Amino acid sequence: GNPIDRYFGHAISPRRAPRESLIRRITFGLHGLPPSPEDITRFVEDPAPNAYERLVDRLLASPRYGERWGRHWLDVARYADSDGYESDLDRSHAWPYRDWVIRALNQDLPFDTFAKWQIAGDEYAPTDPQAVIATGFLAAGPWRTTTPADTEENKQKIRYDQLDDMLSTTSSAFLGLTVGCARCHDHKFDPIPTRDYYRMLSAFVTSERRTVSLSKPRREFDQWKQRQSARWREWKMQQLNLTEEERFWLRQPEHFFVPISVKLFKAYGEQLRPDDQDLFRWLETDQQSIWHQFQSAIRSDNNPVSAIGQALVVTDRQHQVAPSFLLSRGEVMNPSEPVSLGFLQILTGTRTPHDYRRSFWPDLQHDQINRKGFIRPKTTYQRAALAEWMTDVPSGAGALLARVAVNRIWQHHFGQGFSTTPNDFGTRGASPDHPELLETLAATLVQSEWRLKPIHKLVLMSQRYQAPQRREGRPVRLEAEILRDAMLLAAGKLNLAMDGPPFKPPIPKAAISTRSQDAYPANLEDGPDRWRRSLYAFSKRSVPNPVMEIFDAPNADASCGRRNVTTVATQALTLLNNPQIRGWARDFATRVRRDVGPDHSRQVKHAYQIALSRLPGDTELEEAIVFLRHSELENLCHLLFTLNEFIYVD
Repeated sequence: GNPIDRYFGHAISPRRAPRESLIRRITFGLHGLPPSPEDITRFVEDPAPNAYERLVDRLLASPRYGERWGRHWLDVARYADSDGYESDLDRSHAWPYRDWVIRALNQDLPFDTFAKWQIAGDEYAPTDPQAVIATGFLAAGPWRTTTPADTEENKQKIRYDQLDDMLSTTSSAFLGLTVGCARCHDHKFDPIPTRDYYRMLSAFVTSERRTVSLSKPRREFDQWKQRQSARWREWKMQQLNLTEEERFWLRQPEHFFVPISVKLFKAYGEQLRPDDQDLFRWLETDQQSIWHQFQSAIRSDNNPVSAIGQALVVTDRQHQVAPSFLLSRGEVMNPSEPVSLGFLQILTGTRTPHDYRRSFWPDLQHDQINRKGFIRPKTTYQRAALAEWMTDVPSGAGALLARVAVNRIWQHHFGQGFSTTPNDFGTRGASPDHPELLETLAATLVQSEWRLKPIHKLVLMSQRYQAPQRREGRPVRLEAEILRDAMLLAAGKLNLAMDGPPFKPPIPKAAISTRSQDAYPANLEDGPDRWRRSLYAFSKRSVPNPVMEIFDAPNADASCGRRNVTTVATQALTLLNNPQIRGWARDFATRVRRDVGPDHSRQVKHAYQIALSRLPGDTELEEAIVFLRHSELENLCHLLFTLNEFIYVD
């Protein structure tokens, strides 16, 4: 039997929710859209004993599943299409990560791989563009760039803020721990000392945020060109009057804590960066021929992944592990002692960080060539070591990772998780109300090879989920994006095109208040390209969409594990007065007339089934027909958009 039902036992109602309610509940839950009238009729009239199970399987197999659950994860990943801060520059190449999340969920990528690739996909599978794209998770947060006018201290502070964002989001998203609280002092509530924070942070010290080409010939050319550039720099240093010690420091990345490094890069840094024209002229004839061969391969590349163009990712910038320091009270100019890669002591067994790193590259003491002669990728493997520890069930944090994952699944199916603080499983977080069941489901996830769809099915097939009042009688309001999508679908306007660059939805000019160099365009015309699912809307941090904001869409500056749900007057006023919503109601009415003709009774029944996934009761039907004798159909359709039953599920 189902372990969920065995656990709750007598607390579960022997009755099931009506089929109309059940298909609406599960379709919104897995797709974020209402079922079509045809789907409702087919399910309600299906006499087969496994009709519900087949419905579950069909919904899980649909690409709409990845879109619905991708939105949940993008909240956690603090995804947006701009940098934030005062400049808030647009990110033209952030969206491949969004599409990767959707694709990974639809393919049921094992959750441990889902986690590993987002932390270190470039180290796990450097030749797989999808693995590299996955590291967009680390690059998704707000990003403040430095300027020549910044002091060295300010540059370092900005850099450490960037690293802190990577570590803090990684720990809260995957482990449900507030590791970032230990940046300045030992964690006040959880057993996380400052030393553990800086040892984990060292995994990211050599990481850099870059826009990379997804074309294999282009990447190979870039790597080849890097090697030629390194040769050019060696030649250039020989032309300069430098000591051997100075050459040594100029071969390393700039170290802000080392005065000689800062001084040398200030004096010679620009001279040691060749542009393509200088580099090509310097190359020998046979190497120039190789350059032309690469260019030809790039021009003839027709791989579909290459068509994406570029992606914003995180990669390493060197082979060597860089010096890392524990900062006294978090002050960037006050390093107290060097630290090396490490993890949370409370969750670490017998395996050492070096053990995890050596599992990737046995001969780490050699910089570039292992004993078999393979060229080692330009990386330290420290992020991969972190990811291995994070997914290691017997000796690392893997058991916690599984608990956090199934808690998120339970939360989105039942309105709240076992723990109501999904990003904080620490002492200050809410204790899980059913810890034994949480443990059982987490173990089941691991035993199912970390695949999420079997866990979804286990939950959805339970009597607990199918009960008439799945959430103890508390209906759950549709999220802002799902509310918009449901209205567009009712209006017959929803564009289900997947993937690709985001669209910029129209935003009232009065709501566009930003100092960004990339200004948000005003007076955008609505149209089919902007009727795509809200998941694909451009998210600019300094220009929140007012309608999304009114319905509690989260701020993308930090990971959001659970959205706030408010009930305020502006929500009702928006539904009543927003001209775009009024236009969708008009389109909804046009669709109803087109489908069933002028008969008022048929119009009311069809509109109810589209909007509320059910037929009207006798009294509702009679009152609606009377209403239509004195008013327009679009007014009835608009009224349906404002009903609690439209806005809430259950």
